[in-house]
Amino acid sequence: MLLLRRRHQLAWAVILGCLALGLVPTLWSIFRGDLVNVETPPRFHASYQVNINQGDWPEFAVLPGIGEVTAKRIVQYRKERGPFRRVEDLIKVPGVGPKTLEQIRPFLNVEPVRPDQEELPSSQGVPLSPSNPPTSD
Repeated sequence: MLLLRRRHQLAWAVILGCLALGLVPTLWSIFRGDLVNVETPPRFHASYQVNINQGDWPEFAVLPGIGEVTAKRIVQYRKERGPFRRVEDLIKVPGVGPKTLEQIRPFLNVEPVRPDQEELPSSQGVPLSPSNPPTSD
């Protein structure tokens, strides 16, 4: 057991007393909740829209619930079967279900596709309709 002389005990008592008095205001501030007052900027709301008939897979991949694999499936589906007519048509893509579609709907748009801009389905894909078969060169 460590025994201290009277004057050492007094010195330690003064040191510990100063530390305790120095901590009181800090502890008081912590308990009151005003130790740090930081100003926060207003929330920034970005609007990000992807045209489902023109977007590439990296644009789809940043949408909530859509990863790289599903994003590539969307683009591949569009290349094989032609442009989407409605946002709801994305449900036909494997990996996009009703819940995912509702999550990403605010970020999607479909601009009308003019006939001269329409992507033709690839030769390996299924045509969009019997009246629009894939062309061969």
